[in-house]
Amino acid sequence: MPVPCHAPVYPELAAELARLGRPHANLAATAGCATTTISQIIRGHARPSAALRQRIADALGRDVDDLFVVADHVQRLVDLAVEQGFDRRVTDATVLRRVADLAPNEMGGSDAA
Repeated sequence: MPVPCHAPVYPELAAELARLGRPHANLAATAGCATTTISQIIRGHARPSAALRQRIADALGRDVDDLFVVADHVQRLVDLAVEQGFDRRVTDATVLRRVADLAPNEMGGSDAA
């Protein structure tokens, strides 16, 4: 399970909910999951399945990659850093602070490995 940090793990999802002024409960009902699930996903306490990602994107009228691809790249960077011996708690917070605002194309697009 990812270590919680202060930045949302899925910043695009958090930003979209804020932009729409949409409460977690409303999105959860539309996407067919618990309110706590949405909150846990945003905070990094849970990783959504591909099916749930799609339901969330559909509920928000967005492309799934727009909401989740940056965070997936960030998570890969964190995992690589941890494999190299960096502390996950420090790495999560540092990486997320520095790259959460990057657009997907700045991180290599959705085809990056």
